Amino acid sequence: RTLLHQRAMSAAQVLCLSSPDTYATVNATLAPCGFSVVHVTTTADCLARLQAQPTWAGVVAALGTRQGVDVLLEDGGSPVLAAARAAARVVLVYSHTACRRPQVAARCLQAGAQGVINSSAALASAFVESSKRVLCLASAETTGVVQQVAAQHGYLVEAVETVVDALAKLRLGTWGVVVAALGVSSAPETLLFDSSGGSELISQVIALRPRPQMVVFSHTACAKPEFAQTCADSGADKVLCTADALEELVCDLEAASMMKTSVSSVEPGSVCEMEELAKWEIYADVESYPLVAKRRAREADLAAVVGKKHSSFKRYKEFTDEIAGMLSKLSHPLAGCSERFVRLVHVSDTHHHHDSVDLPPGDVLIHTGDLVGNYGNRDIATHLTHFLEWLKDVSQLYQFVIFIAGNHDVLLDPSIQKYRRVREEFLAGLPDNVRYLEHSGTTVCGLQIWGSPTCVCRYETLGKRYYSNAFETQRQERQRIWRSIPEGLDLLITHNPPKGTLCHSVVGDDLLTARLAGMASPPRFHCFGHDHDWFGVSSTSATVSLNGAQEGVRRLDPSDRTCAWVFDVQLRS
Repeated sequence: RTLLHQRAMSAAQVLCLSSPDTYATVNATLAPCGFSVVHVTTTADCLARLQAQPTWAGVVAALGTRQGVDVLLEDGGSPVLAAARAAARVVLVYSHTACRRPQVAARCLQAGAQGVINSSAALASAFVESSKRVLCLASAETTGVVQQVAAQHGYLVEAVETVVDALAKLRLGTWGVVVAALGVSSAPETLLFDSSGGSELISQVIALRPRPQMVVFSHTACAKPEFAQTCADSGADKVLCTADALEELVCDLEAASMMKTSVSSVEPGSVCEMEELAKWEIYADVESYPLVAKRRAREADLAAVVGKKHSSFKRYKEFTDEIAGMLSKLSHPLAGCSERFVRLVHVSDTHHHHDSVDLPPGDVLIHTGDLVGNYGNRDIATHLTHFLEWLKDVSQLYQFVIFIAGNHDVLLDPSIQKYRRVREEFLAGLPDNVRYLEHSGTTVCGLQIWGSPTCVCRYETLGKRYYSNAFETQRQERQRIWRSIPEGLDLLITHNPPKGTLCHSVVGDDLLTARLAGMASPPRFHCFGHDHDWFGVSSTSATVSLNGAQEGVRRLDPSDRTCAWVFDVQLRS
């Protein structure tokens, strides 16, 4: 009995090697959730504690407690982190420096840390099971009520003041409950519903898997049935306005959890990997970037089979070196943000080979057109059906999938009347979190995105009509469409590249180039495809451009799987 008690106590204890300030943050975050935080300030004391008590809920360590003294990382690794991995369920490095410097973060991970963090939110993600995390968008008074009820049940509350902040928090981890007032103030950015009557926050919450409980805490909604109905129609699970009602909801959730546990062999909680903490891995250098790393592995296989002098190996390596060179020229790593970012995965021109593309993890998947293999006598209707089935599969791996059509996707061109029903049935079959853009925009995960399938009219430029002429538009109409590109976008997606950027001159659109050059606030990222020979990435002081055309890459080595681009978009302040 004594042994069981000791094990239970150690399972709720966290060892913290840090300065007093960091310890205060760790304790303030974990103590309300039932954890006992033991503070030490030297590596010697930390190692002694780990040896004396072989089981801990977790270990949180700073890089150092004093300048140059008791440093966590040594030349050969980290004795503290190595010992912690053997004794603790969760091992974290809490450091602002490591989060700012990818190389330091990589050393921490190599030495044994499961994650590198610098916020109470990331700490909570590691130790508090998702079902007991509450995101609250409300006034100080309402937040106080929520915190009071939550504390009685060991729930952790994260408070935000704007919808944008709430959307950003959703991305940082999983949540058990989201509580939102109709408005924190009269400011538009604090209102749950926008002017059109929609709620981006509710829409994103109900799209999450696992899906949190969506609660609207509002005296107005409780007093006015039409308001409550609007909340329910938008996807809210509960509309309430008192501490007692919230208490009842929490009790119901706990009962449901216990019932689930009683018939499941899965223990609550899990070891937090890096992806659960910072959400996605930080690629500290070019060689660790997924596309490059995958191709380097393929190079090794090719070398083992055909030898390094073989022409196929040389061509393959030459292209990999070219990609690595483009990445190294960027002013910032494509996927190197440490906090408050959305990770996007970009592909284009899959031409019915979508199943042969490796898709790294991310928040949003982007496809910039040419879904089908419209080459000669192909059954593109079947291709489109297969693409829809693929969309349904990959939509379960991402919060959102955003796509446009390309010049090969004639079945989706509304100007071709004979395909109208095919287009309508295809669009009607899209999953809820998949959005098709056609000279239109959307906002997902706090990012403003606008897309168009418009292409240069080859009959106009080359004097020839092609079977794959979907969305090919003459200059006057293209100019009107490009003028409608909004200022200040986070991401622009087009099928046609702008002339002069990652494309042959005859393929690029000079009108699109002119529009982008004339914008006061051009898009931060621009994804496109169309030109199969110019797969790559480049950047200006304003915009990072990515040509994601997979077809050309696939043709270089048809037996190999291709890989999508991955990039991070920092959320705006």
